[in-house]
Amino acid sequence: MTTPAQSAEAITPQEILTKRIGDLISGGISVFDGNTIVESGRKEVTVAGTAEALSASTECKSVTIQAEFNNTGIIVVGGSGVIAAEATRVGLALSAEDSVTINIDDLAKIFLDTTVSTDGVTFIYFK
Repeated sequence: MTTPAQSAEAITPQEILTKRIGDLISGGISVFDGNTIVESGRKEVTVAGTAEALSASTECKSVTIQAEFNNTGIIVVGGSGVIAAEATRVGLALSAEDSVTINIDDLAKIFLDTTVSTDGVTFIYFK
């Protein structure tokens, strides 16, 4: 007679590592199919008050965006109409080291604005 542990399929080290990376990124339990590709990038907003696309058109499943630790202002994430100015703010405000995960099919659909020129974000996305 076999026990459930004996009859279960073996888990490869790659599957364990992929799951652990997912846990670290999402703060929860994630299951990746074997075809998920993880990429990363960085974006600095050149001029405060000017919405800029996170990236050129890049197909993806989701993206996690984190405001850089040394930002002195607020980064605001949203659509093309994002505004960082406090009085007219539109979008999701991120202080230094705050992050947000967005399920989206193209990185170019996400825009950033900032209250301080050259503040930026780092991001990781899944293809």
